[in-house]
Amino acid sequence: MRGHAVEATLCAEDPEDGFVPAPGRLARLVLPIGTGIRVDCGFREGDQIPPDFDSMIAKIVAWGKDRTEALSRLRRALDDTTAIIEGGTTNRSFLLGVLGRAEVRAGRYDNRWLDRLTAEERTCPPPIRWRC
Repeated sequence: MRGHAVEATLCAEDPEDGFVPAPGRLARLVLPIGTGIRVDCGFREGDQIPPDFDSMIAKIVAWGKDRTEALSRLRRALDDTTAIIEGGTTNRSFLLGVLGRAEVRAGRYDNRWLDRLTAEERTCPPPIRWRC
């Protein structure tokens, strides 16, 4: 075994509203490519993300020679991702905010860290809302 891998799950959900599903038509979808990046996706641009099913759009996995490189690649991959949902939103900005936190970069978190983080006020970056 060598290197380090990290994964982010891009979902049609609203972090500001308790991560409830935020479905709608996937009006625009651009997924990242590049060295050390793998994307598993079950949707295409134009697809309807249903309100009564899993809100996952894609899993984005980044590999690097170490944790720092893997996190850097994942951040770049999320920066390069566009997912516009008519009438909905995604957790993309939340994921980018989490990746920017010192605790994540240092690997200092536990199974309840995210619960504690989201319970605090103003810790979640606002979702990106697009008008179509």
